[in-house]
Amino acid sequence: MSLNSAALLIEQILITMMTTDAGAHSELRSLFEKLQLMEPGEESRQLENRIWEIWSNHEEPEAVEAMEHVVAAFNQGSLADANERLNDMVNRWPTWAEAWNKRATLRFVEERDLESMQDIDRTLQLEPRHFGAISGFGQICMRVGDVASAVVAFEKAVRLNPNFEDLRKAIAYLERELPRTLH
Repeated sequence: MSLNSAALLIEQILITMMTTDAGAHSELRSLFEKLQLMEPGEESRQLENRIWEIWSNHEEPEAVEAMEHVVAAFNQGSLADANERLNDMVNRWPTWAEAWNKRATLRFVEERDLESMQDIDRTLQLEPRHFGAISGFGQICMRVGDVASAVVAFEKAVRLNPNFEDLRKAIAYLERELPRTLH
């Protein structure tokens, strides 16, 4: 991955992350409102799990079955199978944020950071509160050496989901070690 390509994508994702409005799904809106007011704990983890359930669900049973197959393939280490299914899923259901997020995750695992960031950007265009995609973006930023952008992403993910204790610790560590930048 070229540094220029990575820098442009990082900037693009930061803009998407900060400017895209969330959709109108009323249950998600309500869950996020509650989650953001809670302290980490069992009740907030239950809300987080419900958000993941909504994201992973789809009105078409075939889409849900495909997602279940992808998760099983991931768990079995069958990344090529997961990749093939995910490519099909984002083509068949291009407005399903979780399909894009899962493909971003696969590409992250395979260290295909540029492609992963492209999928993260699409995920956030569809679901700007996707704390999983945002934290994954932060991890990529760390891997490519853009620690300041990683901190911005981690802070946003923690604001959305207070259960990210590891990210809170990472933010505290990074802020002690690094001078803050303007973004």
